[in-house]
Amino acid sequence: MNISLMGHGCACILRRQAADVVRRSARCVALQQAMMTGQRTAQCRNMSIWYLAKKRIQRAWSEQVKIQSFDTIKKFGREVGVSHMLVKMGARVQFTNGKWYAKQDIRQGSLPLDELNGQFVIAIDATDTDLDQFSMADVVKLSEVKYLSLEGCGLVDDHCLASLVHLRDTLTHLNINKCEQVTENGVATLHKLRNLERLNMNDMPLVKFAPLVAVMLEDVLPQCRISLVTKQVETYVEEARKGGEIIEEHRRQAGLDKTSQDDLRDLRIRIKEGDHDAKDSPMRQTSHKRDEKTSSKR
Repeated sequence: MNISLMGHGCACILRRQAADVVRRSARCVALQQAMMTGQRTAQCRNMSIWYLAKKRIQRAWSEQVKIQSFDTIKKFGREVGVSHMLVKMGARVQFTNGKWYAKQDIRQGSLPLDELNGQFVIAIDATDTDLDQFSMADVVKLSEVKYLSLEGCGLVDDHCLASLVHLRDTLTHLNINKCEQVTENGVATLHKLRNLERLNMNDMPLVKFAPLVAVMLEDVLPQCRISLVTKQVETYVEEARKGGEIIEEHRRQAGLDKTSQDDLRDLRIRIKEGDHDAKDSPMRQTSHKRDEKTSSKR
């Protein structure tokens, strides 16, 4: 009985908090206007409240995961504790034994400790997770991380990228695609990652001058290849190749190769300079015969 009352009370509190958030948010103003004009129904409003309540429950769950991971760090060490936190949040983690561990690998409330004794985290795939600056504070304390994917992490901001300076000795691959909270200031802090070899930074709406920032980063880090710049260079090379093929096609249609064009250019220069022998040269006679054939056809 007490459990049911407690659950009912928690549900009421969450519903009330979600309603307060919706009433205060700018999104709610537009939603209320849409409902007043008949474009939205009451069902849409209930769905929005449920969405915000669900997000709040997820945030509370992530906080609980951090508390449990703190206890795991004290008991089993930082590598296992931080990886336990990441896996609980929905990320995938690879250790030096070559194996990837995900949520389904958790047994009896923890990762298999017998396999991870003395192992280090070398790769983290946190795509579409709720990783934020507080979680990142634990991630950057890992000692052997080489690959880090933050693609689609809506809570990753400039502060998170600035904290990656602690991984400057090991991090070689970084993926920040679709990080909507990151600006040019956050991307600029990546110049401190001296061993970075590959950077993916596509679909970032707040980075307005992404090509310029990418080029400047490649100037500071010559060994780093950025996906944004690489795609643009490949596009330019492809356009130049197509342009060269079009020019060669026009030359073939005209019946002239590159050597004949060079000879004609030299011949014109010699005639302008007053070289009378050039007028009787074979190239001049060939050109004269071609002109006669063209005039006879006309």
